Amino acid sequence: VLTDAREALIAFDRASGATREVGEGELRAIAQSMTEALHFVLLALHDVIHDPSAANVEALQEVTGERSTMMDAMRKRWLARLGGRSADQLEVLFEATTTFERVVWLVGRLERLLRDPATPGSAARV
Repeated sequence: VLTDAREALIAFDRASGATREVGEGELRAIAQSMTEALHFVLLALHDVIHDPSAANVEALQEVTGERSTMMDAMRKRWLARLGGRSADQLEVLFEATTTFERVVWLVGRLERLLRDPATPGSAARV
């Protein structure tokens, strides 16, 4: 899971960087917002690792819970607002949102593995 999360973070960094390179205005703002949100998720993971209190675990679970429906709705809203953009711009936006969603899911998976170390093979998957 850690290797997958690392690779997904690298992919997100590339995709969000590409979004900022090919986009302007609102497209750059979207990439910046996703970067800030991901920073918050990673800080919440840090808090759980260093202080696995119920409040910290609950906060991380809240931000890494099932979000695919929300992400699909956000993509549709952004596509509607960014309709006049080039295919390249829309492609990098889709890549950034997809990798963002994957990183968040992987952090949630890591939290579940850390919380339940009795899960068979969980140590090997972390």
